[in-house]
Amino acid sequence: MCHSVESAGLVSKNKKAVDLSNVGSTYKADFLNKWLTKNAKIKDSLHKVAFKGDDKDLNALSSWLESLTNKTVFKEEEKTK
Repeated sequence: MCHSVESAGLVSKNKKAVDLSNVGSTYKADFLNKWLTKNAKIKDSLHKVAFKGDDKDLNALSSWLESLTNKTVFKEEEKTK
């Protein structure tokens, strides 16, 4: 896994992985769609790997990423307790 979302319990084994727990505070879904498909840059760089799913999956992923703000995201098992 290239990234972590520690607020959702997703932790990469890669120690250099970027934690995306707050990415939605900075970027909106429409920009994330472009970034993930290598059609936009962050700090003059394209995303390392272009998204390979279909548009429905890309939109779902980008919308979820946009929802990640400094608000707490609970893991599924914590929601059911």
